Amino acid sequence: MASDFGATRRDAAAARAALDALGDDRSRLAARVTTPRWYHPVVAALATAASVAPGLPAATGDVAWTASVLAVVVILLVAVPLLARRRGIAMPAHPTGRRTRALLAAMVSTLIVLMLGSGAVSALDGSAWLLAGIGALACSATLLLGLAYDRAQRAELAAGEATGGR
Repeated sequence: MASDFGATRRDAAAARAALDALGDDRSRLAARVTTPRWYHPVVAALATAASVAPGLPAATGDVAWTASVLAVVVILLVAVPLLARRRGIAMPAHPTGRRTRALLAAMVSTLIVLMLGSGAVSALDGSAWLLAGIGALACSATLLLGLAYDRAQRAELAAGEATGGR
């Protein structure tokens, strides 16, 4: 009775080499999946506009203006990533793992809280300086969390932690 032990070891070694090659490919791909330099400043500017828009009636006295600003900002927030992907920029369409989901939730939660604060400023006839402060917070938080999101996403992709958006 002949033994296939040598063939099994060769098959295992070949499988291990193939998995190592896949890991190297994953690391190279993760390095390529990044947002362009212009992306986070643009999103931060849109987040700033969205966060101060609820407070605009106190500053301008015009509710229709606020609704218009919010509508344009929402359309642009959806359009910017779609346009970037259509131009061939490699950007995942959703969070890739636990850390990116947490960072995205932090970004959205921060924006919602700042929008509520801006609305409160409007309701209380607050100053334009409060709106400027809210806008500065929105811009800074969006920019910093967006950059952290990019780093986390690259790390998750490189480590093979991608969950497929679930």
